[in-house]
Amino acid sequence: MASLHVRKYGALFSSFSKGLIAFAFVLSMTFSQTLRAQEVTDASVLGVELSIAKLRLNLKEYVLSHDEAHWLAFDKEATQLSLHLNAMSNDTHLYAIHAIEALKKDLKSYEEYAKQIVALERQNIGIEESVFSKYSALLEELPNKILFQSFNDNDPMSGNSAAYLLDTVLKYKISVASYALHNDSFSLIRARELKGEVDKHASKIEVVVDNKESLKRIKQFKEAFVLYAGGFEVIAENTEKKKTLLAKSFDEIFPRMMHNTLELHQLMQTHLDTDSRNSGISYLLFSLFVGLSFFIGFGIAFFLRKK
Repeated sequence: MASLHVRKYGALFSSFSKGLIAFAFVLSMTFSQTLRAQEVTDASVLGVELSIAKLRLNLKEYVLSHDEAHWLAFDKEATQLSLHLNAMSNDTHLYAIHAIEALKKDLKSYEEYAKQIVALERQNIGIEESVFSKYSALLEELPNKILFQSFNDNDPMSGNSAAYLLDTVLKYKISVASYALHNDSFSLIRARELKGEVDKHASKIEVVVDNKESLKRIKQFKEAFVLYAGGFEVIAENTEKKKTLLAKSFDEIFPRMMHNTLELHQLMQTHLDTDSRNSGISYLLFSLFVGLSFFIGFGIAFFLRKK
């Protein structure tokens, strides 16, 4: 009789142990799933933040160095971020779609502005290589030759005008170089003021000079200066456009994208916390069900023992 009771309680204890093990296994699996979901959420948002930061860095490096490698890196990063955001749109519920769509819209604008900036930079580089490098030395050489010719011809009026022209064109080129380096308004205004001075001195020489070679040279100078100054005006116009585009990219779009990324993370975290709370309620109900089942089981066993 005693052995029969032992077997009954042993079987009951075995069932109870199996139930606890199953309950612990369910809790462990659910906790692991929650932890993995948290890791995926953090990694996904961190990937977006890193991509946005890389886009800004690559564009800035290209503008500073004109190294095409930085533009290729920008283009590659933008493509990867676009694919990542599309994947998040497919995997994310409606609670975060508006934040992802806002990021996609800003990314498209960021790419468009970057392409315009690169096109302007390339045009400026082309002008520097094809115009500035070709005519820069000539703008100093021709006034110098007119000046020395005036000494030989004993023509102080032409010589004086040629000296003023050489001095003014050197100041003009310095202002052009300063603007190209600093993109500052002062250098731009100064260059445009000096352009008028250069035109004035060149026109005066053309009137007062008697030497045919000097007359030919001043005409060559004026033709070269028109091309040089025209090239600078294009560069200045492009640079001002570039400054506007960079301000929109770095001061408007970039902060907004970072803000939307933070908002996306908050939305995903809130959704994850809600799921965790719902799961916790499910665990509690499951625990109550298991506990009640064990209680009923013990009650039945006790009743049978009395019988």
